[in-house]
Amino acid sequence: MSAPSNSLDDLQSDIGNLAHLLAVLYDQTTEQQFERADGSRNTHADEIHALAMIARDLAERLNASADACHHKVIADRKAAG
Repeated sequence: MSAPSNSLDDLQSDIGNLAHLLAVLYDQTTEQQFERADGSRNTHADEIHALAMIARDLAERLNASADACHHKVIADRKAAG
């Protein structure tokens, strides 16, 4: 992990890394036992899987937003310059 930066490239890279980490976490949570031996539902596994999905989706949206902001900053600089 690097020190805080005011670079949009660094921010987008960090968000992208977080999105990748959460995507792997989500994929791993699909391998859990969602059903117990007695046939009852493992609600803890359901909750972990749902939270991993929410976090993954949010990180993906943040990454897309950072990309849009980055492109807008570049376009604004070109238009001004």
